[in-house]
Amino acid sequence: MKHWLSLAVLLLGVGFGAQPAMSQPTLKNLVIEQGSDIVSLDPQLEIDTATGRVTQNIYDSLFRVGPDGNPVPHLAVSYRLVDPLTWEINLRHGVKFHDGEDFNAEAVKFSIERSRDQSIKPRPRLAAYYTTFADVEVVDPYTVRIKTKEPDPIVIRRLTGLFGVMLPPKYIKKYGNDILKTKPVGTGPYKFVRWDKDESLVLQANDQYWGRKSGIERVTFKPVSEITTRIADLKLGRADIISDVPPDQIKSLRETANVSVKVMMSSRNIHIVFNPLNGGPLADRRVRVALTHAVDVDGLIKNILGGHGRRIATLFIPETAGFDPTVKPLSYDPALAKKMLAEAGYPKGFEVGFDVPSGRYVKIDEIAEAIAGQLAAVGVTAKIHRYEWGGFVKRWAARKFSGLAILGAGDEMFDADQLLTSRLITNANYGGFYSNPKLDKLILAGRKTTDVAARMKIYSDIQHIIQEDAPILPLYQQPNIYGIRSDRIQWKPTIDEKIDLDQITVVGH
Repeated sequence: MKHWLSLAVLLLGVGFGAQPAMSQPTLKNLVIEQGSDIVSLDPQLEIDTATGRVTQNIYDSLFRVGPDGNPVPHLAVSYRLVDPLTWEINLRHGVKFHDGEDFNAEAVKFSIERSRDQSIKPRPRLAAYYTTFADVEVVDPYTVRIKTKEPDPIVIRRLTGLFGVMLPPKYIKKYGNDILKTKPVGTGPYKFVRWDKDESLVLQANDQYWGRKSGIERVTFKPVSEITTRIADLKLGRADIISDVPPDQIKSLRETANVSVKVMMSSRNIHIVFNPLNGGPLADRRVRVALTHAVDVDGLIKNILGGHGRRIATLFIPETAGFDPTVKPLSYDPALAKKMLAEAGYPKGFEVGFDVPSGRYVKIDEIAEAIAGQLAAVGVTAKIHRYEWGGFVKRWAARKFSGLAILGAGDEMFDADQLLTSRLITNANYGGFYSNPKLDKLILAGRKTTDVAARMKIYSDIQHIIQEDAPILPLYQQPNIYGIRSDRIQWKPTIDEKIDLDQITVVGH
C-alpha cells in the first residue's frame, strides 16, 4: 500500500545548520517590525503569524518546516511507522528547557496531551488537529510512540513547526496552565525577557541552546501597523527586518543603501469569509457565488499587489498536498453577478458589513477598499469596519464579525487537512460559520486515507464542492515581502512566514 508522501520511511536528521565559528560577528540587538502585535505567549492557544514569529523562537518543535515545506527533524532525530496505527519517534539527547528542566519523552507526552485538553480555557487552537491521536506512550526517556485511532498519513506534519512545540511539564504543573501566557519557557534559541503590549517584546539569546547560535544577543519585536513608519525605520536603521512590504515600495527600498528586499510566495491564502448564521442574503448560495463573480481578483493582483500574488480557486495553494490544478477560479463577470443577485431576490442589491484586520496583510486595506468598490458596482454596499489584529481575533473568536470578513489562512502543514479543519469543517477551529455534512464526511475520509491517489480524489471532490457552494470567496496566495538591513544581517525567508532567529547570520562591521 502506498503511503502519503512516503511518510513511513525512516528519516534521519541533524536539524538546521551547524554551530558558527568562534570568530562569528555579533549583534547586540536586532529589531523586527511587523504589522501587528502577538496575541498570546502560549503557543498552543494562538498560532497566527505575528505570534508564531515570536513563539517559534522561544519554543522548539519536534520537526521544522524545511525549505520545500516538508518536515525536517529538530527535537526529534528520527521516526518510523511501526504499524498502521503506531508512529515511533526518537528524541534528541541533552536538550534543556530555559529553566533547566530536561527535555525528554515525558515532555513530549505532556505537550501533546495538553494540546488536546478540552478543560483548558480558552480551548487550545491545536486541539482540532489531533483528533486522530489515541495515546502517547513513553517507551524510554528518549523514545515515544504515538498511537492513532485510525490510520493517519500526516502524523509527522501534525508535529511540525507551531503544531509540534514542546513544553516544560514540571514548570507548568508547578505554576499552572496560565503561566505560559506571560512567562513562557521553552527549549528554543531565545529566552523571554518582557512584553509591553502594543509596544515591544524582547527576547534574550539562550546561551545553552543545543543548536546553531546566530550571534544576536537580543531581539526586539515591535508591532508597527503603519507601513510608512516601518519603511522609514528600515531606511534610517531603526529596524533590521520589516514584514509585509508593499510591492510599490520594492524599487525604492532596493535603491536605498544597505537595504535589501526579499520576495517569495508564502503559504498563506487570502480570502473572504461569509457569515450566513444570521440568515439573510449570505445564507443563499446563489448570492455567495454572485459575489465571487463580482470581484476582479486578477485586477487586485495586478494593480494593488504589483503582480506579486497568485490567484486561487479555493482554499488551497499549489504547495498544499491535495491541490487540484484542474479546479479553476470562477470568472470575473459583473453582469452575471447582477443576474444571479436578481434571481436570488436582490435586484437592487443589499447592505452588508465588511470586517478588515487593518495592516495585518500586505496592502489589505487597499484590497478591501477595491473589493467594496467592485461589490458596489453590482449593487452590494459593503460597509468597511477596520480593527487592529487583536480586536479582530477577539471578535472572530466570539463569532461577532459582520457578514463579510477578509482573512488569511496559513498552510503550515502544507496539507489539505489543516486548512479544512481550521476553516470549513463543521465547528471549524478558525471558523464555525459553515456546515456541510457531505463536506464533513469527505474531510474525515481524507484524514485517514493513506493511498495517495485515493486521497487526491477525495480532496479534488472537496475543492469542487467548495467552488459550487461558495462558503468563502477565494482571492490569492499572498507574497512574502521583507525589507532587510543588509549591512547588519543575512537572512533567507521561508515559505511558512516565520523568522527563525538561529538561521540569521550577522554581517561583520
